Amino acid sequence: MRKKNIKEIILLSIIVSFFILSQNTAAQDKEPLVPPDLKTSEVFEAGFGEAIGKFQIVQGEVFVIHKHKNFKYLAHNNTPIFQYDTIIAQANSRARIILNDKSILVLSSLTKIEMTQLIYDQEKKFRSYFFEMVSGKARYLINKLLDLKSSRLKIKTQTAVIGVRASDFIVKATEKQTEITTLEKTVLEVLSLSALETKLTMLLEFERTIVSEGELPKEKEKISDEEVKNITKEFTYDIQQDTKDLSESKGIHSVDRSEKPAKEQTILIPEDKLVMPDEISKTVKPETEYLEKLNEITTEKEEKEKAQEQQEQSSEKKHEEIVNAEHEEPLPELPNKPQ
Repeated sequence: MRKKNIKEIILLSIIVSFFILSQNTAAQDKEPLVPPDLKTSEVFEAGFGEAIGKFQIVQGEVFVIHKHKNFKYLAHNNTPIFQYDTIIAQANSRARIILNDKSILVLSSLTKIEMTQLIYDQEKKFRSYFFEMVSGKARYLINKLLDLKSSRLKIKTQTAVIGVRASDFIVKATEKQTEITTLEKTVLEVLSLSALETKLTMLLEFERTIVSEGELPKEKEKISDEEVKNITKEFTYDIQQDTKDLSESKGIHSVDRSEKPAKEQTILIPEDKLVMPDEISKTVKPETEYLEKLNEITTEKEEKEKAQEQQEQSSEKKHEEIVNAEHEEPLPELPNKPQ
């Protein structure tokens, strides 16, 4: 009996050791959010063109990496953000970003987002945003500007493409899966990255869908008021109390960096990189190979579905007119009373 117990203990130990080893191996194989050989620069230099937004609130360690740069910057309150920047929120960290059009992004812990294309021209009433969300969790509050002549907003994860019509939603992304949850007054169009030619999945307010690798979006489901409260809690900022609460709940040392702007936050813009507002739409070109094709496919699908919707509405209207016309015809006279 004793020998049997010893064998069981040994077998259990082997299983546990194998599990721990496999977990460690998986963690090592996983690419880190920040390249380990990337040094931190204490003097901030501007990125491409003009700033497209800035950090409002930073808690913990949040880094900014300009494109084609071999170093990173530690973000502070009011640190500017530029086109093609990569934003990374480390463990137990988060950040709130405001863009020039007053749209807001809130990054949760362990989140990496690339600002692939961010163009906003107020004078020409034009906006084109394309975010690449590598991993993590973020809330997007896109400001609905009614006077815009053109507004194209898309978010790409590793499994899905999200077209934005109206604004307030949360995206949770991993290498294998994307979870999209809409909040109040929101309309989204979701496509699987592995099946861009399929029909769009439309999400309205307070709905959720999941897009797994190689699969179509799952059937959308309604979310309860309690779920809304829970999922939005980590994206809500109380400026007076939030730093204290985050430190106590997650055991980190949060610092209000508004008084220490990274050694004066020196911003150096070489003359050859200065871009005037009128030239932005000409000089800024998507550097990602699939971006133009992706925009073309999704825009074409949106236009087709819009045309189909208008055609259906027109058919319904004609049908109503025919029915109403039939009812407007005078009723036949009653036969004369018998003599």
